[in-house]
Amino acid sequence: MDRRLRQVIAGAFTLPEVTGLCDPAGERIASFGDMTVGDYQRVLENPGLWEQLGWPLDRKVFIARLEEIRRIRNNVMHFNSSDPLPKMDVDKIRHLNKLLREYGE
Repeated sequence: MDRRLRQVIAGAFTLPEVTGLCDPAGERIASFGDMTVGDYQRVLENPGLWEQLGWPLDRKVFIARLEEIRRIRNNVMHFNSSDPLPKMDVDKIRHLNKLLREYGE
């Protein structure tokens, strides 16, 4: 998921557009690879940048789902989740990956 989001953002926006939103002081992000999921979310929350994507998806719905998945991901990465993940969480992640494959290319 992280890789796909990074590819979408790197393919659609310039680094200055991204750092202007996520790292205005220029202290943390030197490349798209330095971005976090929270940074991806910040970029996609921006109505102007979202419009540049040209996706026929509702931005607010997409961002709400991305927030859910960010929480799931963080719980997994920090070993705070149940093992295995609930099917509903797995389905949400799969659905987002499918959307990113479909619209992100």
